[in-house]
Amino acid sequence: MKFFVLDNDERLYSDPTYEFNKGSFGTVSENLNKELKKLNCWANEKEADWIIHPTSLNYEFGFRNKKRAVISSWESTELPYPLVQFGLNNKNNPNFKILSINTQTSNLWNKYGIISPVVDLATDYEFFQPQINIKKNEKFTILSVTCLNFRSGINFLLSAFRYFAENKKDKVRLIIKNTDERAVLIPRFCDDLISMGFNVQYILERCSLQKIRELYSKSHLLCYNVLHGGGFPTLEAAAMELPCLISDFCQPNLYPHSEAVKCQLKPISEVRSYLCNNWGLAYTFPENWVNEATSSIYWLDEKDFVEKLEKIYQNYTFYENQAKENRQKEIEKWNWTRSAQQLIKALEN
Repeated sequence: MKFFVLDNDERLYSDPTYEFNKGSFGTVSENLNKELKKLNCWANEKEADWIIHPTSLNYEFGFRNKKRAVISSWESTELPYPLVQFGLNNKNNPNFKILSINTQTSNLWNKYGIISPVVDLATDYEFFQPQINIKKNEKFTILSVTCLNFRSGINFLLSAFRYFAENKKDKVRLIIKNTDERAVLIPRFCDDLISMGFNVQYILERCSLQKIRELYSKSHLLCYNVLHGGGFPTLEAAAMELPCLISDFCQPNLYPHSEAVKCQLKPISEVRSYLCNNWGLAYTFPENWVNEATSSIYWLDEKDFVEKLEKIYQNYTFYENQAKENRQKEIEKWNWTRSAQQLIKALEN
């Protein structure tokens, strides 16, 4: 059986003049296809038995005469997201399959009666590795790299940074790199902190992977998507031996280098199926943020987050060494060979 993984931007197939600035998710097709070739399970899009859509954003694009599979993130499991209805309509269709990027997402699909095997994703460890020729910033630099404000909790991070940096404004720095076109208030919130003497920088544009790697190299800590834990930047930062501070929403044994610095979630009083953040965007929580026994929705504990920032700042050498020691463990667990093998097993069955 042969497979072909589409690029995550279908315009590459419909417009020969289109130029795409490939980001982290754009490397999924490149790396999976490379591994499938090594396993003698690859064919081009015309000859492949299965066409794989690496994101749930382009599953309706073309190839209607082929068997098709979608690699789903947890956001895609929420109604009224169209993939849910499409998945329900094709639940018994042997020519369509929904795959999940982690166990949590798979469990969410199971609630709809849809069996969704896990295909873990990885990163390019040859590209993302420590750059010994690039020095870290003199100020202790916290980096946030994301493309979606509504799940990354930038407003939460800015508030926490204000408390953390209050007595050391000249020693710490926050860099926010965000490409969400809806993130129109990031400059306003950042400028407010800048006017109060805080060292904050924001980058609201798509950056090359080389630029992203440089940001990792110059920073001391990654605070990524603090509202939902792991993601590509977490893997990339770990490959760069950069400590990370993430929420405890990560699945068990995910990103072992971050284990000691995860932030705790706490119940909030108002129970709704969604919350509106400070930017007026509805944020829908995945299933495992809701404790059905207590009818509580969970939110990050800002005090705990600030304490963890301070702990890392005061004991940075310890966490830096921990990240260095765990790089090889990450490579052994999160690699594209394993991802390709999972994909083949899921679709051959």
